[in-house]
Amino acid sequence: MIDTDSSNTSSPIYYRLSELATAPASPARVYVERNGYIRKINAKPAHKGIVPLGASTILKWTKLGKFPKPVKPFPGVTLWRDVDIQAWLVSLNKASNDENENGGV
Repeated sequence: MIDTDSSNTSSPIYYRLSELATAPASPARVYVERNGYIRKINAKPAHKGIVPLGASTILKWTKLGKFPKPVKPFPGVTLWRDVDIQAWLVSLNKASNDENENGGV
């Protein structure tokens, strides 16, 4: 989470993709290449993000308009506003409640 100014409580909060996305744990692996080089990949613990979606799903849904658009303050830096994410979560929750009240599955 990136807070632009910690002294001001009303300053906007931004999230990077790694903070938004949920990722499963991956085990440690060892690969032996043809030339005999041994490549060791360390295990990664599971990461619970702000939304229950993976990084690739967030990027795909952003392109499709199903997820809030990011802000790009600098080249190579993509951030999402906290207020946009919270509003999106509320709208999903509201849509889910409306569907349940109308007899949806």
